[in-house]
Amino acid sequence: MRVVLLDTARTDLIWFRRYYRRVFPEGGREGVRRFNRMLKALALMPELGRVVVADNREVQISRTPFSIVYRVRSDRIEVLRVWDQRADRREDGGSG
Repeated sequence: MRVVLLDTARTDLIWFRRYYRRVFPEGGREGVRRFNRMLKALALMPELGRVVVADNREVQISRTPFSIVYRVRSDRIEVLRVWDQRADRREDGGSG
């Protein structure tokens, strides 16, 4: 199934990149690799993440503090957010 990043997720990814450059520069490439691997896994197994709110699902990116919030549509997977799991996000539709 096709994976589509919504604008909110793209904005989060900008933050994700800046975070890694500042806090853990040597881990940035590995973080991107792990993110891309998770997108591929979601394309193959759309129900991989746990349900958090309504039809939104969340899956952790292994060995990072980030998770992907997404929803499954009939023809695609929409990535809504890439979240820092340490943040309070109750107002953003997550499980925080």
